[in-house]
Amino acid sequence: MELVLDVVQTVASFVVLIGVLVFVHELGHFLFAKLFKVKVHTFALGMGPRVVGFQKGETDYRLAAFPIGGYVKMLGEDPSEVLGLEDKGRAFGDKPIWQRLIIVAGGPVFSIAFPLILYFAIRSFSFEIQPALIGAVVEGMPAHVAGLRPGDRILSVNGEPVRGFEQLTWLIEDNGFAPLKLAVRRGESRLELSVSPKAVTEKDFLDAPKTTPKLGVGPMILDRAFIGVRDGSIAAAAGLRSFELVTTVNGKPVHIMEELEKLLLLAAGNAVSITVRTLSPELELPLPLGEDIEDFFEPAEKTVSLSVPKEARSLADLGLETSRDYVFAVAKDSNAAAIGLTRGDKLLSVDGKVPARGSVLQIALADPDKPHTLGWQHGQQRREAQYSLKFVPAGEAGKLGLKKDIFDPGLTLLFLTDALEEPNPALLSLAWQGMWRDMRENSTMMLDGISALLTGKISLQTMGGPLMIGDLASTAAKSGLVSFLWMMALISLNLGIINLFPIPVLDGGQIVFISIEGLLRRPVDTKIKERILIFGVVLLVALLVFATRNDIMRFITQS
Repeated sequence: MELVLDVVQTVASFVVLIGVLVFVHELGHFLFAKLFKVKVHTFALGMGPRVVGFQKGETDYRLAAFPIGGYVKMLGEDPSEVLGLEDKGRAFGDKPIWQRLIIVAGGPVFSIAFPLILYFAIRSFSFEIQPALIGAVVEGMPAHVAGLRPGDRILSVNGEPVRGFEQLTWLIEDNGFAPLKLAVRRGESRLELSVSPKAVTEKDFLDAPKTTPKLGVGPMILDRAFIGVRDGSIAAAAGLRSFELVTTVNGKPVHIMEELEKLLLLAAGNAVSITVRTLSPELELPLPLGEDIEDFFEPAEKTVSLSVPKEARSLADLGLETSRDYVFAVAKDSNAAAIGLTRGDKLLSVDGKVPARGSVLQIALADPDKPHTLGWQHGQQRREAQYSLKFVPAGEAGKLGLKKDIFDPGLTLLFLTDALEEPNPALLSLAWQGMWRDMRENSTMMLDGISALLTGKISLQTMGGPLMIGDLASTAAKSGLVSFLWMMALISLNLGIINLFPIPVLDGGQIVFISIEGLLRRPVDTKIKERILIFGVVLLVALLVFATRNDIMRFITQS
């Protein structure tokens, strides 16, 4: 039954996604055709025989049998069509070159512009945002050198008010590498700091180097009360275990570690009742896309009694902390297993370094291609050993043929966090700014991806067809409306860009034909045009078959 429901959801998500995108695309052709008084016979969503529809005026609006594609049929597009005197001047071919170009380009333009509406809508749901409150400052980076510290709130950058942490990153990026004047609130004081961003080179999604300006700060992140428990501690003796989620203390709800500490210290000298949720033994990492770890906690809660010493001043005195540096799982035959790391061990340091924020493992991941000295706690013992991340060369790293090297740590840390949020003080303004940035970043990513595909930097095995789109749509739908709209925006952008390619039968191919006609001042020879169109159809069908074959192989590989 579950399989049937998954199939139904996948099909429904695909139909809704494609239906909306095809409607928007064809609407572009239709509206410009109407603007220039071209007679439109049919506005169809889907291909094949008519299933349902209605006639309004001179146009038949219909849903066709196969929910892939759509079309706008205009007067004169069929060479065998006989035109009446009443239709004189209303055929597509009767219109000036510039009008025909606009009509044909209208579809891709609408597909490319539609994501702007979606991005604005998505961001308009952001009633709460991360404040420009500093949670982490990387030692040695410009922010640390300039004097920024955790807990500082950035009020403005170069005189421009900062409404949230994301806007702070925008202002830093837009300023480039020029010095920044920061207005900072620290407690009751206001500070003025000058800081020059540092050029940091990171790899993008294609594994290509990308240099961006960075200050070395991170937002304020709150650790959920998902605990690590030190062996031999008061908490361990009470029956608490690592990787349990504390939900209440003496019946009072607990969400983050700070709340847990406050309630326990208020009860110093007394016993408290703590309820926790435990993870299901069926949990396997990494979680499938769209799955939430919250769904893998056992429904029944466990209750323990913990006696809090009168002299306790912190969670550490009880042997409690965030699970951030506790090893949740170790892969067999990994470098981590080889040095003796096991579940429940606590990572202490890498090369003698302990992060002020984040996990110990992040230090090793930041410099993955050299050996490190790893320190950890195993039971009551402190251990230390040489540790290297395992290099997995391109071609072996992924199932999609992506040419990307990875460094596998061989272990998994598991901790839960919540971003600190506050009411959005500039909802529409930030939505407007974010809309354009989303459009720019995703357009660049899309064009880079297509370029990499055409030049062989990405394997053709990564191409996906209808099955992959259906799967992505279904996964996005499971994650909620925002994820589904985000996926719709990406595919609409892709649809618009691809349709501008100069391939016969695509809009880009039609634009080429019309442009040649304008240059020659006469139509392209009908026989030549027909042969080119046949070639385009064969090419598209071949690509569809190839992409579908990739979908099937991907499904078999992942099953």
